[in-house]
Amino acid sequence: MNETRATTQAGFSLIEALLATALLSLIATTAVVLFTGFFNSRAAQDNLTALTEKTLRLRSILGDDLAHAVIRPHGLEGNVHLFSGDTTNNCFLSFARDNAVKGQVSTTSSKIESVLYCLNGRQIVRYAYHEADATKATKRRNYVVIGDIGDVKIRFFDGKRWQRQWLMGIENGRFFGRYSRLPHLVELSWTPSDIADPRDAFYRNHPIRQRFALPPRSF
Repeated sequence: MNETRATTQAGFSLIEALLATALLSLIATTAVVLFTGFFNSRAAQDNLTALTEKTLRLRSILGDDLAHAVIRPHGLEGNVHLFSGDTTNNCFLSFARDNAVKGQVSTTSSKIESVLYCLNGRQIVRYAYHEADATKATKRRNYVVIGDIGDVKIRFFDGKRWQRQWLMGIENGRFFGRYSRLPHLVELSWTPSDIADPRDAFYRNHPIRQRFALPPRSF
């Protein structure tokens, strides 16, 4: 009687090993893609959140100033304006406003305030003079509205068309400049310069535009 002995081989064949390696590679690649997509999505979300915060901050501060704009002489001595704006200047917007915070919290302070908006490096800075009628000796305080700005442009709506400049001043009791009233709308366009992800170049090529209405009584 012949005995048949069954032999058992341990381990994997070459084909099985190759298939296992390919499967592991596929799983690893899928995991990398998923994690990369997650972090890219998180970075994009952080960028969007930062831009939203900047937009809301600018709208709150500049919007409140323009909503209380008044026709009143202000500015440095010898260069008195009622309202002026020009992108070609670093200080692109200058006007007077009423209902200022300092006048609300102090009975000795005027509610009229002269404000100036300037592009200082990569920051939009708001300057507010301590006195309504500013001179060279008048102290002023400054506040960084938003930072990491690449560019700023401004224009003004006169009721019919948009204008790149707005100049209204007074000298010896007479108006000078092109206008004798305030604009209906002010549009500020700015581009962020702190976008880390090159795929978010959309924000650089498409400036963020914000429009602000002035009080109807000033028209």
